[in-house]
Amino acid sequence: MSSDNSKNLFVKGLNFGSYSLSENCINFKGDSKDWFKIPLDSLSNVQQGSNKNELTLEFNKEEDNEDSALCELRLFVPDNEKKKDEKEKGKDNEKENKNNEDENKEEEEQIIQTKGEELKEKLLKMAKLESISDSIAHIPGIKAVTPRGKSDIFFMHSLMKIHGQSHNYQILNKNILKVFLLPKTDGPLSYLILKLKSPLTQGNTQYPFLIFEIRPDNEIEVEVNIPENDEQLKNKFEEIGIPLKGSTIDVFSHLFENIVGRNIIIPPKKSNFKKGPYIKCSYKANDGVLYFLEKTFLFVHKPVLDIEFDTIKEINLSRIHESGMQQRSFDMTIKLKKGEYQFSGLDREEIENIQEYIKAKKIKINSVDEDNNNVELPNYSTRRRAPVDEVVPELPSEDELGDDDYSASSEGNAEDDDDDDEDEEEEEEDKKKKKKNKKKKEKKEDDE
Repeated sequence: MSSDNSKNLFVKGLNFGSYSLSENCINFKGDSKDWFKIPLDSLSNVQQGSNKNELTLEFNKEEDNEDSALCELRLFVPDNEKKKDEKEKGKDNEKENKNNEDENKEEEEQIIQTKGEELKEKLLKMAKLESISDSIAHIPGIKAVTPRGKSDIFFMHSLMKIHGQSHNYQILNKNILKVFLLPKTDGPLSYLILKLKSPLTQGNTQYPFLIFEIRPDNEIEVEVNIPENDEQLKNKFEEIGIPLKGSTIDVFSHLFENIVGRNIIIPPKKSNFKKGPYIKCSYKANDGVLYFLEKTFLFVHKPVLDIEFDTIKEINLSRIHESGMQQRSFDMTIKLKKGEYQFSGLDREEIENIQEYIKAKKIKINSVDEDNNNVELPNYSTRRRAPVDEVVPELPSEDELGDDDYSASSEGNAEDDDDDDEDEEEEEEDKKKKKKNKKKKEKKEDDE
């Protein structure tokens, strides 16, 4: 059954065609037929690759469907013939005007890059995705641990932009679940960690956590550009003071709290642990640090694990036994309602502090082999051993010994059982046995 609204779709399987922009979507076509349409409100980011003709369209994940199939779409946008003609004209002008040689080269490069940048700017504007020029605050040169590299962070009204050396990322503010600031075990640096609801994707790698390194005590100054129509945000920052001045941690706290809407989570000020609110340990084959926070255990950093107390069923502490060696570490297994995490190599001297911490959080705790903690192994190095050629004499029977001798033998055996590890007792017992054997031999000679 045909209708006037029916359309012939492009089904040849080619990947080269054209596009057109409408008010609410971008249309892809090939051979004068429609391919598919993408709603502009489904875009979360548009970024350019190292090649200026390449564009990556990133999509929002539906809140009720975390396993959305389409995450990103990559496009190659070539320059058209008009741009090539303009490029040739630029070369001619360069020859005629030698004094402006450098300027013509810059114009030529801009002409080559314009096609991809033009589509990017149109999509950002039409999809109402903010550009860098709309940023409220900008903090440059932050060292990123995951993913690696130095980045510039731009705080915007509804999202954050992270511009790295090779990749640019755009994160919606509502996609940021938690922000942690944790001291590193070595040096004055601290970890700034962002936990994301939907992981950041780079190729085949996903990043559910972003990790940055900052110096929390450094004094910095950040300009704040607030939109004129945003009176609420303007009032907040006027109370704080513009521009923002103070330590790095104070500035980040104000930005995350007032723009992103997330308070920074820090460890408790008082801690019973020796070096801080953390203990070095290992998860599987990876060394790291386990932080003991107010409502969660956080392991940093390969992988980053955020284990909330509400999900924990019980915690088991078990000792590591090494024959002949003192126990220096133990394991901690955190059992969840679904699955478990096992951390190994925790310092044995911290076990009492960990037990107090877990009990204070009202989490069920089990200690394995706790009674054998202080058992000392016997010292076998000083025990007397008989020479290889020495014949061990036979002990006399009860009939051959008198009452006095039997009682003495019984007492000696009792003492030997009670004090088996005492060397002096053993030597006395050996002497008694030799005397008895000597009496036995003398008695046999008299009978003969």
